[in-house]
Amino acid sequence: MFAQNGVVAKDSPYAYPLLKAGIPVLVSPTHIDEFIFKEIDTYEGLKFSNIETDHEDVERAIKGIEEANPEKKE
Repeated sequence: MFAQNGVVAKDSPYAYPLLKAGIPVLVSPTHIDEFIFKEIDTYEGLKFSNIETDHEDVERAIKGIEEANPEKKE
């Protein structure tokens, strides 16, 4: 996610479902980093996705976490 700072990112409606599900969110203040993350693609088994635009990746990640941890659902 690209935001001015961590506070803005944490309050984002895009980040909320990920943070609630326990999915790590990386905040970057510059858009050029998106190109770098797309090139790298994954890190330690985690896929980089822009939560503002890659909606299918985000929904798949949330669904996977919820299926793995059904007690976390509200």
